[in-house]
Amino acid sequence: GTRKTITKELVWAVDPDTPAESLVYTVLRADTDAGHVEKLNHSFHPLETFTQAELAQGIISYVHHGN
Repeated sequence: GTRKTITKELVWAVDPDTPAESLVYTVLRADTDAGHVEKLNHSFHPLETFTQAELAQGIISYVHHGN
């Protein structure tokens, strides 16, 4: 399938009282037949959560399973 890095231009949150490693995104609807969110170097391990810090590092991707 196709892999696309989720960049800060696509998803970004700021809370002045919370460090980036403590800002957590939760995948609410995971249609794993269509695709999944994963961390770089952890292929085929769908994520349920990831942090703003991981997003800023460019290590979070969406993998589409279809055509």
